[in-house]
Amino acid sequence: MLTADDYGAVLAEALDVAERAVAIDRNDEYAHWNLGNVLVSLRRYERGRAALERAVEINPNFSTAVGSLGTTLCYVGRPEEGIELNLLAIRSDPLNPSIFFRHTGLALGYYLSGDDSRCVAWAAKSIQRNAAWYLGHVYLLAGLGRLGRHEEAAAALRDYLALHPAASIGELDRLPLKRAGDAERLRAGLRAAGLPD
Repeated sequence: MLTADDYGAVLAEALDVAERAVAIDRNDEYAHWNLGNVLVSLRRYERGRAALERAVEINPNFSTAVGSLGTTLCYVGRPEEGIELNLLAIRSDPLNPSIFFRHTGLALGYYLSGDDSRCVAWAAKSIQRNAAWYLGHVYLLAGLGRLGRHEEAAAALRDYLALHPAASIGELDRLPLKRAGDAERLRAGLRAAGLPD
């Protein structure tokens, strides 16, 4: 959530802990879910996706893992499939307190598939549920920027900078977008919204 001073060190420690958790109990869906999220953050996409798939295999009703798998598919360039899994996660567990993660997964998926209006709508829902979650703001800015809705983008940028005063496009390079074109598309939308490089 943009709070780690040394993101690489935090991920290395998280990987160690997640791998130990899976070794302790290979049938714990939460252990596989955590491992999958860390691996995807490290851009180890295939292994990360496999861990998330294992979490869903252990517990098909684990909506958080279903949604995380959907967001991973967006990151690796399969946004249509990612959208479907995030929608499934919402339908299967609409009262989940972490549903804002699903909303941002949908915003990302729609942004990458070129549906900027839906991106903006889902990003706004994420912010309504958890205004402190930075990716809701990021995808809202990118969508508004690409739509050319400059006044709304300026207001959204003020809100984002109030939460993260040092926010920049560069710090978002940590997002594990596999395809260079997807990362550049996100940067372009953010630039159009006024976020500094």
